[in-house]
Amino acid sequence: MEAEMNGEDFFEKILEDKRIFWEETYKTLSLEERRKVWCKDVSFGMRRQPEETQDEYDSFSKSWYEFATSVEPNFDEIFEYVIKNMSIYKNSFNWEEYRLRITK
Repeated sequence: MEAEMNGEDFFEKILEDKRIFWEETYKTLSLEERRKVWCKDVSFGMRRQPEETQDEYDSFSKSWYEFATSVEPNFDEIFEYVIKNMSIYKNSFNWEEYRLRITK
């Protein structure tokens, strides 16, 4: 029988699982799988942000971009592919606003 985790242990387990994904699992994914990871991340972030701040571009920041490029050397190409292939954003994504957010 598994011992019950307290809140702190549960949170630590989530952080460890996240670390393992980005440092180990992600590196083994194909280009198509990596695109799917970023598509899900961007889609979730941009849909969630308006509920919290009324601004879907708040999901982008300098620290977010620094993390993304640290785990994905080809992030800019993958991100462009993702945006161009997300039907909801491909014709309306504001690249100027995005660039502003990831540099400030």
